[in-house]
Amino acid sequence: MTTSGFIDVEGTRLYYEVAGSGPPVVLLHGGFLDLRQWDDQFEVLAREHQVIRYDARGYGRSSLGTVPYSHYADLATLLRVLAVERPHLVALSNGASIAVEFAIWSPASVRSLVVGAAPMPGHDLGPEFMQGARAVILAGAAGRKDDCRAALWGFAPLRVAATIPAARERIDRLIVEDHEFAQGRPGAPIAEHLDPPTSSRFAEVTAPTLVVVGDGEMPELAEQAALMARSIPGARLNVIRGGGHIVNMEQPEAYLHVVLEWLRAH
Repeated sequence: MTTSGFIDVEGTRLYYEVAGSGPPVVLLHGGFLDLRQWDDQFEVLAREHQVIRYDARGYGRSSLGTVPYSHYADLATLLRVLAVERPHLVALSNGASIAVEFAIWSPASVRSLVVGAAPMPGHDLGPEFMQGARAVILAGAAGRKDDCRAALWGFAPLRVAATIPAARERIDRLIVEDHEFAQGRPGAPIAEHLDPPTSSRFAEVTAPTLVVVGDGEMPELAEQAALMARSIPGARLNVIRGGGHIVNMEQPEAYLHVVLEWLRAH
């Protein structure tokens, strides 16, 4: 049985869903996406765990609001309101950035991390990534769906997903058809981050950490994931064959197997 609702955070509300019982797991979605990114894993994980997934501020059913904010503080509020203590954080892309930032900010609050490559604050992914992301955001915010779709499927991190019909169809629907791109509109508040930034502080992560990437990940992101695995004390790196940046949608069964194995051991 899945329960759902909204919680109040500063300046807006966050939509969440909870299922199952057992050790808590929080699923954090990637940029441009929403909690439906986890449809292939949510119910299966809930057979052994209490699983919480939510729409981050400005995504899905969670509005952006108009005040300054930080995603890691929003996550802290979510956990407090739902009375969730020391969850595993399972996250990809921008969700992984939030998870690692939260683990640095509040280390006692995290049981373990399962994270993918992400645009970490302070890490330069190069002009191809930045220009590609900007093209998607500007077209999406202007409501130009055809331009948004063209930019999306030319965006380097999605080259593997583009070749997998099931993943491509779902990602296209979540981003081009459903995402509002509120972050790209004039006057939109910008997320605040830790200072110094996350990318220089991986060694401060104390939670057991598994870094999961696809073997077709964008090279700059793959290098960043490898750096994270080397820098976080005791971290492990798992590479999934046939996966790219959104590996839980590109290779859902393989990703689920890796995550379940990790959670059962931690």
